[in-house]
Amino acid sequence: LHCRNAIVAGECGKHEQCKLCCIRTSISKAFYEKRSFKKLDASMQLLSEDEKTVIPCDVSVSGTYLKINGEERMVLTVYDVTELRNMQRLLDVERENAISADKLKSAFIANMSHEVRTPLNAIVGFSSLLAETDEAELRHVYMSLVQENNELLLNLISDILDISKIEAGMIDLVMGRVDVPQLCREVIATFSHKKRDTAVELRFDENSPQIVIDADKNRIMQVLSNFLTNALKFTSKGSITLSYSLEDESQVRFCVTDTGKGIPDEQKH
Repeated sequence: LHCRNAIVAGECGKHEQCKLCCIRTSISKAFYEKRSFKKLDASMQLLSEDEKTVIPCDVSVSGTYLKINGEERMVLTVYDVTELRNMQRLLDVERENAISADKLKSAFIANMSHEVRTPLNAIVGFSSLLAETDEAELRHVYMSLVQENNELLLNLISDILDISKIEAGMIDLVMGRVDVPQLCREVIATFSHKKRDTAVELRFDENSPQIVIDADKNRIMQVLSNFLTNALKFTSKGSITLSYSLEDESQVRFCVTDTGKGIPDEQKH
């Protein structure tokens, strides 16, 4: 075996570390028991032909016990299986990733099913109440709740379709000139019209600089709407402020600041 220790000692089996070699131990045992062995896997550090480079590799060793003209012999076959083992390791990693992806997908589907059922149950429930009541004020309240949950359900379905498009590499971006302050005012106005909690003030920081960018306006509004929705969910009083700043000539940073309970440190990524 052309390993590093054998080269140092001048012959395979002469180095002090050779007694720890699993291959030599298996060869010796098989020879002593007058039998053959197959496919012994081991990792080795072989030397190149010029004996200047150490090459880590995986080998598979088989030995055939023979008796020729009364003399005992062991014929060894050593296969370099490094590439095969590397492929197996890669497949193992890919298999683990696939299992993790399946778990994440199952969790996503379960969570999304819950998210879809919530507005759907509200729509069904308030629609039934709407059909049963003749009181004008109650009918108006029920209609508002149905409309609100209709929009929530449509947004959820739109998000699911967007995720599918992103995974398929088919997400569409409609680029155009976007007035950033006007965009922020539109987002705030939309949420101010929807929300019923008067204890929380939605506002846009008018001190933000005047900026016009090339972007997909609807996609930016979609992202900002998601942040504002989360802020409203965890802010019971005070204010939520939408602002932005020019980081450099090619980057705008949007910021949603609220007076809510905040995000625990262990959940920050």
